[in-house]
Amino acid sequence: MPKPSNATFRADQIAWIAARQSDTARLSWMPDDVALLRAMIGQETPQGMARRLGRRTNTVVCKLQTMGYLISRDVMAPLGLSAIGLARQVGVPYNIVWHAIRGKWLPAERVGRKRYLVRWPDALAFERRMSKLRLRRERVLARIQEPTITKQELMRLIGLSETHATRYLQHGIVRAWKVPCKYTEIGRERWEWRISLADAKRVKKLRQSGRLRLGKKSWRAMNHRMEREIKRLHGAGRLGLRPISSDRQFNPITPGAYTVTRICRMTGLPDHAVYQAIRDGRLRARRVRIGRNERIVVSPKSFQAWRKRCGL
Repeated sequence: MPKPSNATFRADQIAWIAARQSDTARLSWMPDDVALLRAMIGQETPQGMARRLGRRTNTVVCKLQTMGYLISRDVMAPLGLSAIGLARQVGVPYNIVWHAIRGKWLPAERVGRKRYLVRWPDALAFERRMSKLRLRRERVLARIQEPTITKQELMRLIGLSETHATRYLQHGIVRAWKVPCKYTEIGRERWEWRISLADAKRVKKLRQSGRLRLGKKSWRAMNHRMEREIKRLHGAGRLGLRPISSDRQFNPITPGAYTVTRICRMTGLPDHAVYQAIRDGRLRARRVRIGRNERIVVSPKSFQAWRKRCGL
């Protein structure tokens, strides 16, 4: 069978593409269609115009541009704002508008792959809502008659982790207030923290000098709750990691051995108790050099025998 030439293949390709195209793409624009299209400008999106005219959206957009209309100014602007334009007008980050649209409490019409159109009534309602939140926050901040910082600034100032800083705030170690968030309506328990700058500097000096006292009633109550929870988890066997049967899995750096840290996590014992067992000879251990560091590792057989004797 003779092989088809390139010209024949090209002709077949053109014929196939022409057959795939919609008949509406080749329809001529009649005066009535043009008049209806002109009447819908400022009333419908290009997608809505295409549905009413029975044509493709790209065809309608090209016709509007040929007629001298600008899509963003003449067609879309009378209907509403894009999501990006709404964020710029209201003065909020774009992700706030995007989450509002995805959360279904800001109605929007999808007019492209990544474009949304917010109608003017919905845009005005969103702007009023953001203004209300902003005024409520400003009223609360006006009652605080001193300079304040955020929780993240407190963490950098004192050198605390987020969990530790939250405990300082919740239990009155440093003076702080909760204020409404800028852009969202959430419960009071999730409001934003504002911390007194002067009190944060005082706590920093006390921590550096070792004279910071954490003996407040709420702080002691929190510690008691944590101790009871740890005791309950220990009794239920839910603290620490479960032993893994594969030697290569439980210690990927030194396969076939347990590290001291791993033994502590599996048994719930402090590290000094494990080191004492190694010094007494109850646990057989050896030193392994990894790069410039050395590690003490325990053989699985010795660890299982010691664990059985101790009843751990």
